[in-house]
Amino acid sequence: MRRSALCVLAAVLSLSLVGVAQSNTPGYKLKLRTFSELANEQRRIVLGYCRADFEGARLVPDNFVKVRPFVSYRTNPEFVSFEVVSRFDVPLPEQPGDSISANYRVVGRWDNHAGWESQLTSESVQFTIIEREGDLLINEVEPDQPRVSARAALAYLRQQLPSAASDIERGMMQKGIDALSAMTASPVNPNSSNAAKP
Repeated sequence: MRRSALCVLAAVLSLSLVGVAQSNTPGYKLKLRTFSELANEQRRIVLGYCRADFEGARLVPDNFVKVRPFVSYRTNPEFVSFEVVSRFDVPLPEQPGDSISANYRVVGRWDNHAGWESQLTSESVQFTIIEREGDLLINEVEPDQPRVSARAALAYLRQQLPSAASDIERGMMQKGIDALSAMTASPVNPNSSNAAKP
């Protein structure tokens, strides 16, 4: 009995020393979290990403800096299309794990090859979270494409219009600009389904 108690004490002591050694290692931050703390921190990270993306941070390379604090990767993933969304919400995860979802209300889609398409649908997007040096970061978004407000999409297409390579491309962009202009012309009621709801 006494011998087993000494073995348990030695094991606990060695684990404590490992924790102390890790916490004293440069660049390593030891963070112990309850499930509630973990879930809230995951939600905070995903909300920050969703807000920056909604405002168009992924559309223009220089604005990716607004997304960087929330992700593990250094460069903006390439995209040929993006969705225009009117709202999103990020529920707290129900079970411990490394995945959290955001729910979007999609109102349209822009594709660089096909142009603008109006649509009204709901979409659930999965975010994989990792811990790096004590910080939680998004490591993967599935499916991965920007999800932006109508105002951000409109500003982007207006910026791209002068560099259209052909009359066909210019016409596609103008169609998208006209559709998005109509969407943004009416004021948004924060209590309606047209508002982003974090």
